Amino acid sequence: MKDLIESIRQMMAEENFTSAESALETALISALPIARSELITLYLETLIHQQKILPDHLVTEVINFLWDQNPDQAILTFENASSSIKRSHDTRILFFQMKLAEKRGHIQLLHRLISEYQLRLYEKSIPSVPSLITGLIQKYFRVDFQLQLQDLALTLLRKDIAAAEKKIEKLILEAHEKSGPKILREKLESLLKILSVQTDKGHLEIYQSLIQIMVSGLSEKKDFKRMAELVIYFQDFRFSLMIMQTLVRQNYLDIATDYARELSQAKDYDFVFVAKHFSELKRYFVTITKPVTRTQSWESPDLSLSEKQEQFLYLSENPERSQDEVLLIKLVKNQSYGDATLLDLAVSFIQSELPKVALASAMIVHSRTTDVRIKLKAAYLALTSLLQCGDYRQALDLALESMTLVQTTDDLLSFLYCEAEAYLRLDMKKEAKQILKKVLSIDSQYRMARERLEKIE
Repeated sequence: MKDLIESIRQMMAEENFTSAESALETALISALPIARSELITLYLETLIHQQKILPDHLVTEVINFLWDQNPDQAILTFENASSSIKRSHDTRILFFQMKLAEKRGHIQLLHRLISEYQLRLYEKSIPSVPSLITGLIQKYFRVDFQLQLQDLALTLLRKDIAAAEKKIEKLILEAHEKSGPKILREKLESLLKILSVQTDKGHLEIYQSLIQIMVSGLSEKKDFKRMAELVIYFQDFRFSLMIMQTLVRQNYLDIATDYARELSQAKDYDFVFVAKHFSELKRYFVTITKPVTRTQSWESPDLSLSEKQEQFLYLSENPERSQDEVLLIKLVKNQSYGDATLLDLAVSFIQSELPKVALASAMIVHSRTTDVRIKLKAAYLALTSLLQCGDYRQALDLALESMTLVQTTDDLLSFLYCEAEAYLRLDMKKEAKQILKKVLSIDSQYRMARERLEKIE
């Protein structure tokens, strides 16, 4: 066989494609499986050179083998194949198209092909997902809700209840943490549809009840029995918050208050998680012991330090640290949050008028990061917190320190304005005026600086 293949390759090198085609047709009749793929590859190549039609069944048989040996030749073969091949639902063709889409960087096409393939598996009640599919999902679409939902449906088809429960929990939590109200509702409704059509769900019916109540609320008497079952079943603090959120939205505030008291004693109680993902429930867990008075107002500059431009229009001064703040600062420092999470939390704490907790969150990032952009964002949030706390000297020091790191004019203007505000709070109007004039000399359209200067004068 080796001699025959060498002979055929010689014919092709001499452009004697007709003779090579005949020799290959004869050889394929009695070819052993080990040599068949190579012979088909050569046969298709001779047909391409002669601009002849490629047999669909041979293209389908060899296309993935050819991809492994010579991707460029595989692509050429596929491009010369019939249009029916390109529309084929044959698994081998779909796998090739996925590999091709990945190679060319066509991620949207790859997503569509994977989705169509998983749907076809479900429709045919074939729950086994090939490793190629799972590998591509893990590589490109790890948190894609649609593909995860399809994967859950296939897991339920396999009757793997334990694995399905973990996937349902992950889908619900990710939907809450990463989606706005409208998208969250759409995701929960999609998940509910998947669970509703399944038979033999076992204890997964409790998740169906949870989602049903989150979507539709408490409308029937049996819903209250379900709610009691949910409270008993879900010991995870995060899922308990979802139950509590439903109670609040249904206006069962007394029950929600009692439930919050119980949850605050849970071993996995995490106020930071409440503040970040269930902000409407914060007031049930934290009581500000001293009412806040808004003694001064300050409009923050339009920063370019982050993609989300946060504006804290009022800065209240409450230098006394409450017991709640002490507890929250300990919680923040004892958790291993990433920089982005800590900065998001700092924003949330500022908006919740907990400036000392916001300061602690921002300064953790400021002290450990080596990324200048992140350090500047952390510095700005810390400055905002310091001005709220009334620590103007430290705010001034931090503003001056940060200006040694600025890389853009927008950053410079932002921290100069912060410096001016600190001087004003220290009743150093002369210094504040000088800084504000400097800001306007750089950007005469800087509205807040102009208005602030007018007020001083």
